[in-house]
Amino acid sequence: MKRNILFLLLIAQMTFIFYMSSEPAYISHTRNRKVIETVKSVSGINLDKKLGENRSDHIVRKNAHFILFFLLGLIAYLYLDHTKLKNKLIFSLLLCFIYAVLDEIHQYFVPGRGPKFTDVLIDTTGAFLGIGLAQILNWKFKKIMIK
Repeated sequence: MKRNILFLLLIAQMTFIFYMSSEPAYISHTRNRKVIETVKSVSGINLDKKLGENRSDHIVRKNAHFILFFLLGLIAYLYLDHTKLKNKLIFSLLLCFIYAVLDEIHQYFVPGRGPKFTDVLIDTTGAFLGIGLAQILNWKFKKIMIK
């Protein structure tokens, strides 16, 4: 049961990443502007004033890459941990890396977007840290269950 739920979460996260990557640049830019305005209204920090509009937009985009793949890595590892597969860390990282590459190839066909190797690196780093957190949580949970 738990494995099925994790599989559905994995597919949902991959679908969400695909959906976000399918948006033309102007829609993505509008979403970034909303995030920047939300940060301003919640924290009082005006990113545009501090960094400039282009730089703040860039930071929001790169953080989105990192966060989406952090979650993908976390979910992928937790799912694979419920299988008999060995080398779960390597396979979950490989899955995320391949998906990051495919995501960038996909963006080549989206108006106003294009593939960037740096995005693959950001995505893979996010996935790696998500996998690391999943391993820590897994270890802590198992340690508690043994007591």
